[in-house]
Amino acid sequence: MQESTEPIEESDEAPSTSTTKKQAANPWKHQSEETYRKTAEKLVHFSSKTVNSNASAAGIRLTAGDGLDLPYVSARTLINAGVELELDYAEGGAAQAGIIKQLMACQTNDPFADAATAEEKACIRPLLEKIRDERFELGTGKVDLRLRQLLIPKENAPGGYVAVTPITSGSVCHILFNNEDGLVLEHNRKASDAAKTKKTSPFSFIRQARMGIGGANPQNVGRLTRNMQQPILVSAPPQDARLRHALSIYHKGLTFDFSRYGPYWDALIRYSIYRDELTDKEKNTMQTNMKNRAGETTHFHGLGALVEAQAQQAFSLLWKHRENLPQEHLFETGIEPEYELVSRKVHGVIRGLIDPRLRKTDYKKDRTGREMNWPREMAEYIADAIVNVRHVKDGESILLFPLDDVAKMDLTNQLEDYFR
Repeated sequence: MQESTEPIEESDEAPSTSTTKKQAANPWKHQSEETYRKTAEKLVHFSSKTVNSNASAAGIRLTAGDGLDLPYVSARTLINAGVELELDYAEGGAAQAGIIKQLMACQTNDPFADAATAEEKACIRPLLEKIRDERFELGTGKVDLRLRQLLIPKENAPGGYVAVTPITSGSVCHILFNNEDGLVLEHNRKASDAAKTKKTSPFSFIRQARMGIGGANPQNVGRLTRNMQQPILVSAPPQDARLRHALSIYHKGLTFDFSRYGPYWDALIRYSIYRDELTDKEKNTMQTNMKNRAGETTHFHGLGALVEAQAQQAFSLLWKHRENLPQEHLFETGIEPEYELVSRKVHGVIRGLIDPRLRKTDYKKDRTGREMNWPREMAEYIADAIVNVRHVKDGESILLFPLDDVAKMDLTNQLEDYFR
């Protein structure tokens, strides 16, 4: 590409001293059309280098077709609103900065581009318009180990999760934080002016943090990196212990530890004392008659009532926070859309215990579902927990109820009678 020999029109207004000095320090360097084309084709809106400068180069350039009509600020919603986002380089480091500065100067008619030839201008502007209509991905075939990944639950995905690599868009940060007309800068100026005049203002000062993205020379990462160094500082939301408990129940269900001191342990000790009173010490057998059986039934049904009470409390908590729980599976029937209150990854008997509407099918080991005999399976679940309770006697850990198979079956039958 040859330099233009056309005369340069002189402006009536002399350039500012600062602009002249910058142009003298960083003069325009004429490049070939091929160099501009190769550089522009790899420009992106997202770059992995902003997460870790040592990571392999990876990036994505969006097009108008990627726009989203949603009520929040992001690269895709801004594109949908007709905002033209700045582009940046993902590879090449500071060596690319000068070429891209010239590309953008021609696009925005920056005075710096006055030194460009007519051929350069004629090449650059159509080229930038062309690449904005071409979606581009760089280095997305494999995720560099230096990049963070989040596991997000997703139905029908292998293992139930997908791995997401979060990358901030320097293009969006430029709109918010650039030093000339960034939205946050303008907002804080108005808030500061209002504070000085002590006038009531709708503007509250937006706090910003400071992060060393890009290190000592941010240009090694990207030309927009400096705009990412002062993100908005958002206060952490106050912790809601009850919501946290509700989410825990949703994902993990309930546990029943009969060996810990509390209502369950007290109930077992009462039953243990009752058994001792009815046991023939010489024969080591319980005296069995209708009265004693009725007494046992009272104790077993009392244990079932404690379990049911815990489940009812859990259901009340889940129902109160149902709007904040994951909305994964709709109930098959119902006038209004209503989602299951317990994850399908929780054991089916626990799901059914918490919410009686879920007693039909267990999905824990089979995604297609296994039909349950819920009262029986619930009784077996609790009976197993009871017979495995241990306590320390004479320095030795022993079973609290060393029941044989017949006695365990009787316990299970009586619990099933209660849960049915």
